[in-house]
Amino acid sequence: MGRKAQSIKNITSGFISQILIAFLSLFTTRVIKQSLGFEYLGLNGVFTNIVTFLCLSELGLSSAVTFALYKPLAEKNEELICSLLRFFRNTYRITSAIIFFIGISMIPIKKIIYKNYFTIFICNNCLSFIYY
Repeated sequence: MGRKAQSIKNITSGFISQILIAFLSLFTTRVIKQSLGFEYLGLNGVFTNIVTFLCLSELGLSSAVTFALYKPLAEKNEELICSLLRFFRNTYRITSAIIFFIGISMIPIKKIIYKNYFTIFICNNCLSFIYY
């Protein structure tokens, strides 16, 4: 299979996955709205935005891994591959530690973030358990 055919296959699978993700997002929104109400839908949006914000700290590191490993894998340069993987392992560990500490630091301000939603829960600690 040539590069052109592989590129077309990659573009097609990316397009199909984006359509599937959009469809599932609409389906989830509809189910939450119909079964739980608009309050929970709003709360779901708040937490989705928080998780998205925390995931932004990855900053395209996965693309950098792919780009950096392309040539060493093609040349079968195992020494360079191992050193790059060690570097990216350490980088991911630092990134995950930063995400963890930002998430933990958000716990004290959770009442500010979703203060209007406390009336819809029987147990306020359930949110802490589910989302933190």
